[in-house]
Amino acid sequence: MPEYEALSREAVQVEGHVCSDIVTEQEDKHAPSPTLHDKELDAVPPFSWSLLFLLVYLPAIFNGTGSGMIVPVLPIFAKEELLASDYVIGMMLAMNGFGQVAFNIPAGIVCRKLGIKASFCLGLLVVSGCGVTAYFAPNVWVLGLACLMRGAGLCIYTLGRQSFVSAWIPSDRRGRALSGMGGVGRITSVVGPVIGGFVAERAGYRAVFLVQAGFATVGMLAVVACMPTTPPKQKDSSQTACCTTLHDHRWNLLTAGLYCLSVAIMRNSRNLLLPLQAHAIGSSIEQVGLVTSASFVTDASLFWTAGLLMDRWGRKAAALPSTLIMTISFFLLPFATTQYGLMVVGALFGVGNAMGSGLLMAIGSDLAAPLAARSEFLGVFRSITNSGALLGPMLTGGLAEISFAAASVMNGSVGLFGLVWCVVLVKETLVKSTTLHTESTPEVKFAPLSEPSANAEGQDKHEGFGVDIKKDVPGADPDVIAIVSPRSSIIHCL
Repeated sequence: MPEYEALSREAVQVEGHVCSDIVTEQEDKHAPSPTLHDKELDAVPPFSWSLLFLLVYLPAIFNGTGSGMIVPVLPIFAKEELLASDYVIGMMLAMNGFGQVAFNIPAGIVCRKLGIKASFCLGLLVVSGCGVTAYFAPNVWVLGLACLMRGAGLCIYTLGRQSFVSAWIPSDRRGRALSGMGGVGRITSVVGPVIGGFVAERAGYRAVFLVQAGFATVGMLAVVACMPTTPPKQKDSSQTACCTTLHDHRWNLLTAGLYCLSVAIMRNSRNLLLPLQAHAIGSSIEQVGLVTSASFVTDASLFWTAGLLMDRWGRKAAALPSTLIMTISFFLLPFATTQYGLMVVGALFGVGNAMGSGLLMAIGSDLAAPLAARSEFLGVFRSITNSGALLGPMLTGGLAEISFAAASVMNGSVGLFGLVWCVVLVKETLVKSTTLHTESTPEVKFAPLSEPSANAEGQDKHEGFGVDIKKDVPGADPDVIAIVSPRSSIIHCL
């Protein structure tokens, strides 16, 4: 029998045991050793929705609400109290997006070295510290630096979270979990500005940054309290693993990455073009708010549909209709010359965006799940997709100066390109939990372990790798190459 390495990745049902999908591949002497993330997952209980809420959603709710609070306050604070010009304010606001793009790859290396829990905590700690820095900012340059470092902190936190999700959540539930994550972001982006405006009205602009720092700190404490204790840090060759991963998976980065970039460009351009069209047709500020609200309320109310589509019929089942609806919306936008027509187009934008809730995270997580260097891969992947937050408004805004219709058609053309690209070149990334990856491999058989016995430290002696099949599973078929621990729900390589 050839030598094979079994890597624990996607949860499947095998003979009544919840275990990990076997991704079999020939042994590679130069393959990176198991990441610290893999070892940390031994301390985390098997996936459940309640645990997902505690470990992922709860910190995201606090951090997202705090982040939403400063959205309406930041530019007004910079203009009224720090006396910044509109150009400087625009550059300062871009620092947050630039920080997320520039720090994605370094954040991936940091996440690999520190591990899951430390990455969560460090990212939220940096975000909290930036809120305190903004509170004491004497000028706009210090405020801009706080925005830049806040982007870096968000990189570390979101990369650690996505790397954890990639390894921990089964593939056929990952779509719903990440669409829920997208829904959390949409809801907190609505609730956060309301709280921020309330605080600013009663306690001043600077107080909002302190409250935002408090929300991030509470999110960090939720991670400390709920995330199981992880093993100590171990040395690893992160840079080598990163370069190897980029070389070996450049096709996935090109195909899936370019499609996700096109989606990101459209999403960010929508936020610019909708208010511009409302202003162009003579809508009042209140009416502009109604148009954007119609879009975002529709968006926030339908996000779970995307998760159901992705988990049942595949990621493309959500990607294609989402991209198509967004594309049609851009082509219709120049013809929306009445308030009601614009609200309809805005709601159509919301439907299209909601159909893709969590889509980019799901595709990235699916592609990263089988990899040893998950964090590094996700860092590069997120750098590609986050570039849409910079390219979208920049290209659209520049073209809208010449012709609004041209800017809208340009975004619709980006959507058409993404749609065709996805159909032709992007592979389906959903791995059904009842299917094992057994191409060109011997038949994979499973034998459950006997009841585990405790060692001197009270730990399961079967936990981890390197189980002796003859000693621990007497009478087992000699062709068995993996066993399932009923305690840890982890497949062990033999």
